[in-house]
Amino acid sequence: MCREIVIISQDKEQIIDKINKRIGLRIMKRRNRMIPKMSQKQLGEEVGVSHSQIARYERGEQHTPGARLVLIAEALGTTVSYFVGIDEIIEENGSLSLEEREATINLMEYFKDIGLPEVREAILEHVERISKISFNTRTEYKANEA
Repeated sequence: MCREIVIISQDKEQIIDKINKRIGLRIMKRRNRMIPKMSQKQLGEEVGVSHSQIARYERGEQHTPGARLVLIAEALGTTVSYFVGIDEIIEENGSLSLEEREATINLMEYFKDIGLPEVREAILEHVERISKISFNTRTEYKANEA
């Protein structure tokens, strides 16, 4: 019984480490995408910590406290949800694996960087067609299995 508790605790620690690293990576990506690029020192001054503390957050070595994350989001012109994930999509579509979450976040970041509305619209139409084909294929496959 004690061994099981230790394993559960280790699993949770691993999850926490992954979350801290993901948040840190997203802080760094966002900071580097600023125009002009914002340094760790500048971000630290904005939110009241040292540049080395920002570096520890970005490497996922230290947990970023919630209130500090709000300040970081404001300084980088985004929201806390940008750093922590895609809760709205998960609520609508059910649970996503960590890999699916990362892929979705990356797609959203790349899509946001596309400046031409007509290109965005074309991409959305294409993705919608692919999604419908995929859904129909899965539905037909399930029907044939039964």
